[in-house]
Amino acid sequence: MRELFFLSAADFVVPQSLVEPGPLFSRTRASLSCTVAVCVRDNGDIVLVDAGLSEAACRDPNAILGAMRRRWLGLETNAARAIACQLESLGFDRGQVRAIVATHCHLDHIGGLVDFPNAELIATAEELHALSDAALSPAYRPADIAFADKLRVAQMTGPRHLGFPASLDLFDDGEITLLEAAGHSAGHLCVALNGPSGDFLHIGDAALLEWETGRGFEGPGRLSRIICNDARALSRTLTALRNLDALEKAPILVPTHDRRVFDTLPQRPGEIAADLGA
Repeated sequence: MRELFFLSAADFVVPQSLVEPGPLFSRTRASLSCTVAVCVRDNGDIVLVDAGLSEAACRDPNAILGAMRRRWLGLETNAARAIACQLESLGFDRGQVRAIVATHCHLDHIGGLVDFPNAELIATAEELHALSDAALSPAYRPADIAFADKLRVAQMTGPRHLGFPASLDLFDDGEITLLEAAGHSAGHLCVALNGPSGDFLHIGDAALLEWETGRGFEGPGRLSRIICNDARALSRTLTALRNLDALEKAPILVPTHDRRVFDTLPQRPGEIAADLGA
């Protein structure tokens, strides 16, 4: 892998009491990120882990998502925040994006697929099935893949990896490995990334914030419990994440919505954040 860095497509402003330990009733609000991993392969192709919201949704969220969804998400963004636009500002072409690995298919994770004409969407069968029935959750929006002609079902037939029950080495080179991590949604994935600046684990919404994985307190947090698909499966996934601390070299956890984690990550090509040991 030539480069590995991270971008955020939006802010989600929510009551802090929903996502942080502490009193249930508080007027304080927390700003969450929408973190996408950008993996630049040696041949110049780009693989994204999630894709954020589309350029159109970032430009006019009410028109694309509806005012009710926008309020529900606490969404704050603008057209320049779209992942395609940020990549272009960094000198990349959106046509270089050849694959988007979905940790899951909620609208804030795959909406940006429409902006990448050469990309295939890689997701589990459970997630693609959920998209066919939006009644399962308002977080699924079938329109996000209605146009897509390149869909790949992630067949999780590989061995246990990093304590997760099944895996898929996407290119058979150890650089991008999908891990079965159900709970938040039925077919949720974590994605292990072996990059030039270190090892990272994009955990999607397996934990909304890092503290839920046992760093100080044990989760899941209130919002994670409210929106999870399967509480027992989520507990197993969080246990696997907590057990990573026993590894001699544990990967850096990257929850999609933890802004404090995002602020420590490499956010430009060639950049390695100082507190990651550079």
